[in-house]
Amino acid sequence: MHRRNIDVVIASRSENLVQLIADAPMDKEISISLTKTDDAMLNNHPKCDILICDFDQLELDSVEKTWVGSAVVLCLYPNQLDRLPTSLLVNIADIWIHPFSPELICFRYQNSFRKYFLSANLT
Repeated sequence: MHRRNIDVVIASRSENLVQLIADAPMDKEISISLTKTDDAMLNNHPKCDILICDFDQLELDSVEKTWVGSAVVLCLYPNQLDRLPTSLLVNIADIWIHPFSPELICFRYQNSFRKYFLSANLT
C-alpha cells in the first residue's frame, strides 16, 4: 500500500488548535502536510484537501472564496451558528464548537479524514 499525502490548512491564530491537530494520531499510510495561516493569507493559499477555519478571527467571505474543492471544517462558538450564510452551511464537511475538547477534536479530525477518503475514493 502506498502513502497518501493530504494537505491540511489551519486558518486560525489559535496555537492551541494547531497543536491539537498536529498531535492527533493518524494512520501510518497517511502523510500530513500541515500549514497554519490566517485570514490575511487565506485568499492567496493554494488549494488544499482539508481547510480548518477558526471563525473567531476569520471573515466568512474569505472562506467562501477559498473552500471550493476542499473539505471545510468550521470552528465556531455556539452563538455564531445562526449567522452563517446558507451557501456555506450546505457545503461544509464539519463544525467544531468552542471551547475545544482535545479528545473530541482529535476524534472529529480523524473522522474528517475518513469522510475525505470516502468522498474522494482514495482508500
